[in-house]
Amino acid sequence: MVYNHVIKPLKQSTMRTLIILLGVLIFIINPVAAQKLDLIVMTSGDSIACRIDKISANKIFYEMKEKLSWSTHTKDINQIVEHQKNVIRRYNVRFKPGTSIIKADRKNLKNVFDIPRNSLLISTDHLFSLTASYEHIFPMSNYFAFTTRAGAGITYESGNEPVIMLNSAAIFGKRQGFIDLGISFYQPIVNSNVFIPNIGYRFMGFKGFSLKIFALMNIYTSQDDIDHWRQGELGAGIQLGYRFWW
Repeated sequence: MVYNHVIKPLKQSTMRTLIILLGVLIFIINPVAAQKLDLIVMTSGDSIACRIDKISANKIFYEMKEKLSWSTHTKDINQIVEHQKNVIRRYNVRFKPGTSIIKADRKNLKNVFDIPRNSLLISTDHLFSLTASYEHIFPMSNYFAFTTRAGAGITYESGNEPVIMLNSAAIFGKRQGFIDLGISFYQPIVNSNVFIPNIGYRFMGFKGFSLKIFALMNIYTSQDDIDHWRQGELGAGIQLGYRFWW
């Protein structure tokens, strides 16, 4: 009774809703992430990506990111070497942590700190399944980072059943290509949970495109699943998505 009145309607609309939501989020985020910022070059040598509010004969008023939040600043015009409107794209430069002070041009950098750290993804995390999820990258060094991901979707293996999933991974590489070693926790609404170790290759472009191809093994936790599917079931998956900076 519960299945017919609650789970069955969910299974018919879950993935359609998730895919539409993902598309809407990318539609909203993409213009914001791609929005050009203004440039101020200081006599101190700092180049700042900012939003110039007003320029008077003696002062320049602008907003810049500082301590992880945007705040208003004022400088004497004689402290400014150069200022330009709408010339900085976030994905083309690297910032000092927590600020909008430009550290370097990304074209000259080749490490994990230059990859957009947020992403929206559609993935076949489990055999015969589809999930939509959000992921964040935590760089540990130039060529190593941890990732965490959470989302929801549907699995066709157990009758179009809605699921939630969590994933953690370590990635190793440089510039845009990475080896990915991860494990997922997969919890269907009705059936028992599954652990899914996986290994694969990631391409993560500076402008946002993300692709991952991977091998996986489903490790079942209930005896019924083990009897039916065996303890471990090998498979493969693919992940597509869009990465962005806040």
